[in-house]
Amino acid sequence: MEYDASLTEKLMETSEVLEQDGLKIEIKPLPEEGRGLDPRARKMEREMQERMSGLPPTPPTLEEVRESMGGFNYNLCRQEIWTRYIEVETSAGRVPVWGYYPRHGRKARPALIYVHGGAFIGGTPFTVENPCRYIADVADAVVWNVDYSLSPEHPYPVPCTQVYEVAKYLRDHAGEFGMDPGKIVLAGDSAGGNMVASAVLMDRNNKTGIAAAQVLIYAKLTFSNHTLPGYKRDLSVYDIAPEDEPFKIGMLRIGSDEANRGDADAYVQGRYPLETPYISPAFDGCVRLPRTLFIQAEYDGLRLEGEYYAKKLQKAGVPVRMLRYCGVCHGFFDALGILPQSEAAAREIAALLNEI
Repeated sequence: MEYDASLTEKLMETSEVLEQDGLKIEIKPLPEEGRGLDPRARKMEREMQERMSGLPPTPPTLEEVRESMGGFNYNLCRQEIWTRYIEVETSAGRVPVWGYYPRHGRKARPALIYVHGGAFIGGTPFTVENPCRYIADVADAVVWNVDYSLSPEHPYPVPCTQVYEVAKYLRDHAGEFGMDPGKIVLAGDSAGGNMVASAVLMDRNNKTGIAAAQVLIYAKLTFSNHTLPGYKRDLSVYDIAPEDEPFKIGMLRIGSDEANRGDADAYVQGRYPLETPYISPAFDGCVRLPRTLFIQAEYDGLRLEGEYYAKKLQKAGVPVRMLRYCGVCHGFFDALGILPQSEAAAREIAALLNEI
């Protein structure tokens, strides 16, 4: 671990509350003095931009993009965590899934089904393996890590269908896996958050009753900024410190019209309207959805659509909790043991599992 444990404790205990159009946002300030990017996050951003600047001027291949995703993090588990590997047959293909659970403890545990990010074209379950193990440890829960098929080889609706059907399979076999079928939470980050939100919509529409809650970690919730009623992508709300100006474009590009086009070209490929709720969950009416925990980064281009969706859920009567971690960017959850904000967010998810 690359920071003092007291910093995580501070993030768990302290927060300010900002009210925005009726939505209460719990602001998690920098755990140390200062403003702008957390020094650890700034170092990560600088290193990433240096890597990108060293690439040849020609556009990278799909394999090069995939290889550039992910990164190092730490195993913070305090006890032995066992791993179980299964493959689930779905109507959209066979899906590898890894499960993690403490060796000793409850026989019927709450469960988390986690879906990694990666812009729909990349990412791997191995990047989030340590966070998944840590949540299993802290919550005494079963945590599943879904290796869905990637675009562009497997575009919509394959990935989100796989996520939904994997969740249904795990619920239907809860007793075999030591799970409480009434205490299942779906969680995902970025593109994985999109698929979780979509799978939860399928769960509601099909009346399968799988999800007791959902966790959306800087989730991608719309592919269309201009046709989403009442949504405005206003970058002036971001307070960028002068020393962080060089990183602004990179931090806030995700969610832009340009980035949306690239994501849509890979994931949707012009075959369906972008306003389809299973593609852009923010277009759904949001009624009868389960309680939702939002985990957001201060300097993330997807922060605005997360806040939009949270307000829409809340207006539809869905219990919502919104956390905003200051000083960090998109992808911070992957940096377990490097950023205290990542550890604190994992502990918040563990707390939700035990609350349900």
